Formats: sequence, structure tokens, C-alpha cells
Amino acid sequence: MSFIEARLLDGLAYGFSGGPTWSTTRVGLRNGIERRNVKRSRPLHMFNGSFDRRDEGVLEELLNVFNATAGAAYGFRFKNWLDYEATSEPLGLASGSSQTVQLAKQYSFGGQDRAVPIRKPNNDVIIYASGVPISATVNTTTGMATFTATLGQAVTWTGTFDLPVHFDSDEFSATIETLGATSIDVSLVEDLSA
Repeated sequence: MSFIEARLLDGLAYGFSGGPTWSTTRVGLRNGIERRNVKRSRPLHMFNGSFDRRDEGVLEELLNVFNATAGAAYGFRFKNWLDYEATSEPLGLASGSSQTVQLAKQYSFGGQDRAVPIRKPNNDVIIYASGVPISATVNTTTGMATFTATLGQAVTWTGTFDLPVHFDSDEFSATIETLGATSIDVSLVEDLSA
């Protein structure tokens, strides 16, 4: 097992900062023009959490998760409060027979579109064909949706999702300042293997 299908407490997710990161190679030419090459087809999400003088129960839960996942060994679900909802996201056109499609969220700006796969949807996902809900099966561990719809209908989905993450380090760094005053710094990175 390399992934635990449980979400870090939402109360802990409020203490993290971070979001998507891209990897771009930039080369400056002698004439001053800069060439840029995108090295990844999708972002990698990274988060840092600093928890100072928090409720001891919350800190105990973070230590519990850290030890249960053997530090960076096992991934788990994380609610990214910056981006956790999808509304009417396209899945393509129906083939008229049973089809299985990866859920994805589309990001668009000025004619540039980028679809990012959603691998950890929640149980509230609804699949639509031409705006009408249809019967579908959604695998919440992979993000694959299976459905049958009339040939040519536009298929979309709406719902919420988590990110698969793991601790970035095997070290749990805590500072105990006084009784009841503890600070902890941890980092999470998206688990692309989950």
C-alpha cells in the first residue's frame, strides 16, 4: 500500500499555504529575447504548514497522521481550499455506448486551455449528458468515470475533489516552547503516483 484513502482533517488544512507550481526552462538569447519551455504538462502542488500554539488535539492529530503514514512513505487525501470544486467541466462527447473517461478540470485564459486530471474525486460527483444528470459510476480512488449516453451528447461533470499528497520529509520538526505552546513546520507535496 502506498496511499491511504483518508483525508487530513479540514481544520489542519486551514494552516497550510501553497498551491500549484510549474517547471519552466527560460533561456535568454544574446539579442535579449527569452525562450521559455514548459517542462511538465500539469502543475505540481506543494504546501507548507506552520502551526504555532494550536489546540493540542489538532497537533496530536497531525503527529498521528505523520506516524501512521511513516513520514513521506504513504500518501493521503488533502483538501486544497484554493481549488476543490468543479462545475460543468467537459468530459467530451458521448459515443452512444459505455465509455470510461478520466475526470479533469479545465483552466482557460485568452484562448489557452489546460486540462488537469482529477484523481481523487469525492462521492458527490454528478455526470451530466446535455445538462441532464445520468447514471454513472465514479471511481473515487482513480477519478475514472464510466457512463453511457446518447451519441453526440456533451458530457460534463460537477463535484468536489481532493489532492493526493504525502509529507515531503521523514522528519517531524516540532518546537516545544512551554507547556501547551508547541510549533510545528511540515511540508506536503502532491503524490503523482497515487
